[in-house]
Amino acid sequence: MGLPQRKLFTKDEYLLLEERANTKHELINGEIYAMAGAKENHVKITGNVFRNIANHLITSPCNVYASDMKLLAGCDCYYPDVFVKCD
Repeated sequence: MGLPQRKLFTKDEYLLLEERANTKHELINGEIYAMAGAKENHVKITGNVFRNIANHLITSPCNVYASDMKLLAGCDCYYPDVFVKCD
């Protein structure tokens, strides 16, 4: 007897679940993963990366975002530590 098949979620199903969730999750290849809290050193490094990128983008049409901004990439959804979006 084989293992039961895992349910794969669509982006729309994920977004609906994420609206109601108390914690953040990511959708990768149809599977939903709970986000773990970061340790102090990780937060310091992320802050430094964010600040350095933001300083370089002051006169740019681009914006830098931190981990609370969801990034939709194809069928996947992430909360990256830092990302840049240019309009």
